[in-house]
Amino acid sequence: MPKLVAANGEIQLVLVAGAVIDAGLAIRNRRELRALIAGVVQRGHYTPTELTAELEQSRARNASLMRSVLAEVAQGIRSAPEGI
Repeated sequence: MPKLVAANGEIQLVLVAGAVIDAGLAIRNRRELRALIAGVVQRGHYTPTELTAELEQSRARNASLMRSVLAEVAQGIRSAPEGI
């Protein structure tokens, strides 16, 4: 679960980067994960470096697919079909 930023009763808010990493860790399909990460980067919300830092802060286990996709996007892949 991403780090909580604010709460108002039952409504809890987190930063988008944390939510993206949390959602991405649940995705086991490389193409779907690439689409998520590339979309966030393309829209200018975060850079691959910022998302990688967020992943490292999460201390998530079994994050090798996420690290691999972040590296692909950092190298210039900008959509799911562009990947290998």
